[in-house]
Amino acid sequence: MSSPKDLKNIYMVQVSYTYGEDDLSVYLPYASGLLMAYALEDETVRDNYRSAGFVFTREDIDKALDRLEEPYLVGFSNYVWNTRYNIAFAARLKERYPSCIVVFGGHNVSPNESFLEQHPQIDFLIHGEGEEAFCRLLKALCTDNNFSSIANLSYRSPSSLLPVSTQRKRVDQSLENYPSPYLSGIFDKLMQENPQYEFCAILETSRDCPFLCAFCDWGQLRAKTRRFSKQQVLDEIEWMSENKIVYIWGADPNFGMFDDDFDYAQKIVEAKIKNAYPEILSVNYSKTRADNVYRINLLLNEHKLSRGIPLSFQSLNKEVLKNINRENLTLDAFSSLISKYYNAGITAYSELILGLPGESYESFCKGIGLLLEAGQHKTINVYPFELLCNSSLGSEESIKKFSIESVLIPFARLHCSPESQGVTEYSEIVVSTYSMNRDMWKRSSHFANLVQCFHNFGLLRCFAIYLYYEKNLAYEDFYMSFQTFMEQTPKSVSGHFYKIVDALYDKAMLGQSGLHYLDPAFGNIVWSFSEAMYLNSVYNFDNFFEEAETFLSSFEIDREIFEDLLNFQKALIKRPSIEHKEIRLSHDLYSYFDKIYSRDKTDLKKCHNITSLTDDRPQSNWVDYARVNVWWGRNENRNIMSDIKVRYIN
Repeated sequence: MSSPKDLKNIYMVQVSYTYGEDDLSVYLPYASGLLMAYALEDETVRDNYRSAGFVFTREDIDKALDRLEEPYLVGFSNYVWNTRYNIAFAARLKERYPSCIVVFGGHNVSPNESFLEQHPQIDFLIHGEGEEAFCRLLKALCTDNNFSSIANLSYRSPSSLLPVSTQRKRVDQSLENYPSPYLSGIFDKLMQENPQYEFCAILETSRDCPFLCAFCDWGQLRAKTRRFSKQQVLDEIEWMSENKIVYIWGADPNFGMFDDDFDYAQKIVEAKIKNAYPEILSVNYSKTRADNVYRINLLLNEHKLSRGIPLSFQSLNKEVLKNINRENLTLDAFSSLISKYYNAGITAYSELILGLPGESYESFCKGIGLLLEAGQHKTINVYPFELLCNSSLGSEESIKKFSIESVLIPFARLHCSPESQGVTEYSEIVVSTYSMNRDMWKRSSHFANLVQCFHNFGLLRCFAIYLYYEKNLAYEDFYMSFQTFMEQTPKSVSGHFYKIVDALYDKAMLGQSGLHYLDPAFGNIVWSFSEAMYLNSVYNFDNFFEEAETFLSSFEIDREIFEDLLNFQKALIKRPSIEHKEIRLSHDLYSYFDKIYSRDKTDLKKCHNITSLTDDRPQSNWVDYARVNVWWGRNENRNIMSDIKVRYIN
């Protein structure tokens, strides 16, 4: 056995962004910790190496390098949000320590060895699941330097210096005996030395996905889900609670697929009751076990652990679904679930991907309209179609087949300080396909922003719903008309911001700008365009509604109803330093909309009433308002008054 001073130092680099401005939160480097915990289970590895430390924030590279002591090997975990940082770090590392071995792995590692040709500072690539390959690589480096039998590896051949790749195969071993980086103490020193952070953690109860969505790189790994030891998962939850982990992100592709998942949710609830931590659990839910998922969410919602459940579609276009190898819920089933969750007081939100092959501007707008018709009024999150190097749509064959055109744009993590970004990362965003050219992509992106801003955040929602039910005006037609209004009134509040975003989209399509916006009035963090559009509208509240009234008047709504709708619509929106509002109405609008949300629509009743609205979480300034209601509370519609009482007048 080697003495401690003879052990070779291994460092791991898995950086993520720090969130917020004051109380900074950051993720523990789970993937890197897994690799180290797994490798140190092997006697040969323990006798030759030590886990010397982690680089886990996007700190200055030279300062991080100053802390490294005689690094023998440095492993890098790569995702879209840190690959460029890792490449720059590895280059500087090699300048200081030319003999240090550099290993790259993770989801954002190219499936072929050409990445090594482009980046000579990298010695090894590990493709796919990394625990076994990393452990075997460490053993080979301290024994015979024979790497040819290690599956899923790329490296430079000593004889020719050209990159070679070993056999690619799926890792099939059970996860039952995989060690936990949390329970093994891998992160203890890191947390002790960094008390300035609130830590977030990743919880993994299963691995792999049985679905084969072409835009995703999860389903390409295998078709059968493997499970970690149940007792270990329960112990990890206990560890997270005792170590004051604020936010748990579940890495499972389909949480709720197994009956045991309810036990994990129950354990998290018990841990929060006991220790006050964690505060939030966020997971990707199963698409096939609606009963179990509902049961889990009832429990989590009761203890304020959930920020809602995603009921996702990605697209509602049949041609798109065929191209991406995906099946969705029926809209009837979706509508039933929406009302079920609404009546239970649980937030349900939906997700779409913009720019998938087969989608057009018209079909995209119609798809959003169908979601609104089905009752999804709270939140529709729209993400640009991003080419992932290990997805089937990211292959050369698919790119050619679907005439996919992409552009690299600067990537910025939303709700992070721009100063924390450091080295610029890039996302590969699809801006054109055989069915959607660049102009259509830009108009579709604008449409997504304005629906999220004016419907999901609620600024015009009441009018859109009323016109749909009482005037048979399709939701997409209402918002397409408002899009035209914004384009034709560039000096209005909404039109001016639309013009600003339009210029940013033009720059993005040239790779010169990212899809984010910074306004110091709402803090030193970046926002999505839809969030920034909403904040700008509320910041200019009176002017926005005065201008919007011109647009809304064109629909010829009965004047008395129109005035009630406008007053009710404005009163619903929270604003800083306004804790309570009372409005006199001639119609029972609260009951009218509540019945619609629960999918039990009744006629609008004329009855005089005083409607009182109270902000249960009032904020005194714009920075706190933006953080609490728009960042933290987006999916829950926390920006809309929920404490509403109606007193009827005879």
